[in-house]
Amino acid sequence: MSDLHFAHIVLNVTVLKHSREFYEKVLRGFRVADESDHHVGYSNGSFSVWLADEDREGSPFVGTATDKAVGLHHVSWKVETMEELKEWESYLREQGIEMAKSGITDDDFGGQGIFFRDPDGVRLEIHLG
Repeated sequence: MSDLHFAHIVLNVTVLKHSREFYEKVLRGFRVADESDHHVGYSNGSFSVWLADEDREGSPFVGTATDKAVGLHHVSWKVETMEELKEWESYLREQGIEMAKSGITDDDFGGQGIFFRDPDGVRLEIHLG
C-alpha cells in the first residue's frame, strides 16, 4: 500500500472575486486548472487549491471562518530556509497582505512561520521546516 499524499483542498468562500484576487497573490507557481462563475481551481502539478462560493445546489456560502470551532484550523505551506521565509515576508508585505505580529513569528511549537488570513478569515501559514 502506498503512502497518502494530499491531492487538493477546497475552501468555501463568500465572494469568489475577492478570494480569487487574494489567492492569486499567495499561490505563486500555481496555474488555473479549471474555473466557472462559482469556482476556480489552482494547481502546481502535484497539489490543487479550489475556491467555491456556492454549494452543489447553488446556495451561497455565508459567514466567517474561525479557528476556534470544529473543522479546519489553518492551512500551511512549507519553505526550507529562513531566506525563503524572509522572501515571503517581503512579498506579502509588498502585496499589502496583513500578517499576524507583522511578519515572521514563533509558531508556538518551536518553529517559525508567517500567519495571515484570507478574505473570509481562514488562517494561513507559511512555515519554516
